[in-house]
Amino acid sequence: MMINRMFKHKSVKVISILMFLGLMVFSQHACVDSLDSNDGSENPVNTFIMNMSTNPNTLFGNASEESFIQVDTLLVPDGSEIDYEITFSSSGLPPALRGCLFDSSGTVVNNEAFVSYLSGVLVGINETATINISATVRLADGRSGSDFTTLTLDGVGLVAATPGPDTDPLIVPHPSTTPAPTNIAVPLTFQSVGLEPGTLVEISLSNPEIGSLNGGGDPEVGDDIFISPILGNVNSGQFFVQYNAFVGQPGTQIILARTQLQIPPEFMIVCPLVSEEDGLIEVIVIITQEVDEPPLPPTPGLDNGGGNRNGPTLPPDVTQ
Repeated sequence: MMINRMFKHKSVKVISILMFLGLMVFSQHACVDSLDSNDGSENPVNTFIMNMSTNPNTLFGNASEESFIQVDTLLVPDGSEIDYEITFSSSGLPPALRGCLFDSSGTVVNNEAFVSYLSGVLVGINETATINISATVRLADGRSGSDFTTLTLDGVGLVAATPGPDTDPLIVPHPSTTPAPTNIAVPLTFQSVGLEPGTLVEISLSNPEIGSLNGGGDPEVGDDIFISPILGNVNSGQFFVQYNAFVGQPGTQIILARTQLQIPPEFMIVCPLVSEEDGLIEVIVIITQEVDEPPLPPTPGLDNGGGNRNGPTLPPDVTQ
């Protein structure tokens, strides 16, 4: 009732109408001011798209294989800056062993950019590790976006030669054997996985007093050291050596084969060097060497080429 009586007064009606119109104007102004006409948001979502691909995406961890990484974009202006980074390793490889990036494009051109990757170091056959590589695009207005791709490293290594069944233990002739005995030759074939053909392997002996390699060592590196190249292919290689066991010499012979992973010389300026400890690959073969029994002396009374051809001589009192 009181409200009805208030609105019967003309002044109250006028004030009410003015207040209503003021609220309408204020609300319209506020709505228009929140987003300028024909302007986009200052922080739009999904204004450009990135995708990364690798070829190949699996490499050996031998510090020498390469992969090409391409970045494809949409709605990114030409000349936009892009940079790359190795960000993560699933197996905890330290940064120095994750490989490195080189020959990168610094800007996006025609919605493309690229970078190359040199494989890291992973020693151990059947070992695997993953490496994440990211790309970040920075637009001129300050906005940025990132994506990443994953590469897989396969472990590399050497497989020790397995001597034949006649070498466990290896029996060498006794010096008094007739005719004059010769040294025993044992061919050894080693295998390699993930190492480039032509990689040199150093093979050495622990005891040159009881044997030699290939009839003698390499005079340039030592009498008890032999250098052999890996043949075949990177997936399955071989290298060979012959062990010569000396006549009449017993003992234990440890044959050590070793090689050192190193990045190619052309990458030494842009990629971290591999330390000797991290890049060392080695295997051993153990041969136990024993001397054969000496030959038995001639039995007295038997024909040895100049004795009685009619049989043994019997005492006079023995009747034949």
